[in-house]
Amino acid sequence: MIEFFNNLKGCDFMSLVLLKEKAKTPAIGIAMHRNFFTVVKDDEEIQVANDHAGLREVEKAAKKSGVSRIVFVGNKRWATPLAYSLRARGFEIFYISIKTDGNKRGPAGSVEKTLKSALNMGMSGFSFFGGLNHAKTASEHEPFIVQLAKRYLELTNEGRRIKHDILDRMVVLFPEVIKVGGSNDKPIPLPQPPIWTTKKMRHVLEDPFPESLKKSSLIPEVRKLAAKSLALDIPIDFRKGEAEKLKESLARFDEIALLKEEAHRRLRNEFDLHPAMDDFGGNTIVLLLGLLAWRRWENWRELRSYCGLAVTRMDSKGKPRISRKRGEIRQYLYLLATTSKRGKEIARNIGIAAVLTDEEKKRKLRRVKQLERLLKYLWKEYLR
Repeated sequence: MIEFFNNLKGCDFMSLVLLKEKAKTPAIGIAMHRNFFTVVKDDEEIQVANDHAGLREVEKAAKKSGVSRIVFVGNKRWATPLAYSLRARGFEIFYISIKTDGNKRGPAGSVEKTLKSALNMGMSGFSFFGGLNHAKTASEHEPFIVQLAKRYLELTNEGRRIKHDILDRMVVLFPEVIKVGGSNDKPIPLPQPPIWTTKKMRHVLEDPFPESLKKSSLIPEVRKLAAKSLALDIPIDFRKGEAEKLKESLARFDEIALLKEEAHRRLRNEFDLHPAMDDFGGNTIVLLLGLLAWRRWENWRELRSYCGLAVTRMDSKGKPRISRKRGEIRQYLYLLATTSKRGKEIARNIGIAAVLTDEEKKRKLRRVKQLERLLKYLWKEYLR
C-alpha cells in the first residue's frame, strides 16, 4: 500500500479516491511506453509491440480472463491509437493519471508497479475518452451569449484568412489591379483602381483574366492596367487553376459575410437596450458585452484576472508579465480605447513612472494601464 502511494506521488488523489470502486472489477492493465506496452493481469506481465500484433495479445488476454475493462497507465498520447482500436472492439477504456514533479521523469519501472497496485485496489481511474478535446468551437459550459460572441470572432478571423487568400490569388492572376492601401510613397501601378471589395470590382474578381478585362471592363483604370498586365505572360493553364481556387475562396468569403451579419444581429438584439450602447455605440462595445456581460462581476480583481490583465507570470528575465489568456477581450478593449470617442476620453492621460527610460517599455505599460482604466470604468458602470 505504501509503495502504491509513493509511486503515485503528485497524482490527483482526490479524483482517484472518488473513482475508487468499492469492490474489485476485473480488468486488464496496460502500461504504455513509446513503441511497446506491458499487458498486466494479476501478477502476470507480457511485453508486446505497439502494433496490430500487440492488439491481438490484449484481445487474447481479455478473452481468456473474461473481462471487458482495460485500464491504461503511462503517456496518454502514445496510448491513443491502441485505446481507439480497443474501444472499436467493444472494450471499456479507462485511464489513471500519474504526475511527476515539474517536467521530471518518474523512476524506471514505476509504471508497471503503479498499475499493479491500482488493479489490486480495484481502481480504474477516469474514462480514457472523457478528457479528450474534439475541437469544439466554444465550450459547451459557456453561456450562450459568450458562445455567440466567440462565434462572431471565429468568423471574423476566418474571413480575414480568406481575404488574404483572395489577394494572394489576384496577385498572380492580375497583380496590377490590387489597390495599395493607405498612403504609399513607393512606386505603384497606375492608374489605381477601386478597392477590390467594392461592387464595381466584383466582376474583376469573377473574371480575373486581363485578356477579357482589357476589352470588357466597365472600369477605365482596369482596362488600362489589363492591356499591359504582367499576367499575360503566365501560362493560361496555370492561371485557370488559380482562378478556380479564387472562385472557391470568393464563395466562402460571401458565406462568411452573411454568417457574420447574422451573428452580429443576434448579439445586437441581446444588448440593444443596454445602457453601455448609449455610452459608446458601435460594434466594438457589442462584442465586449457579449464576452463580459453574461454575469455580474462583484469583485474587480476577479474581472481583471478573467480578462488577462492581472500579473500572473514572469518572463525569462524574471520580470512580471500579464496573463496571455483571453486575448480577444484585450483586443476589443484596445479597439474601444483607440477608435471610439468615449473610449479615448476614459483611457487617455495615463501617467507612467519617470524611472522608466525605455520608450518601448513605457508604451507597452501605458497600453496595459489604458486597458485597465477602461475596463474598470465598464465594471463600475455596467458590469457589477
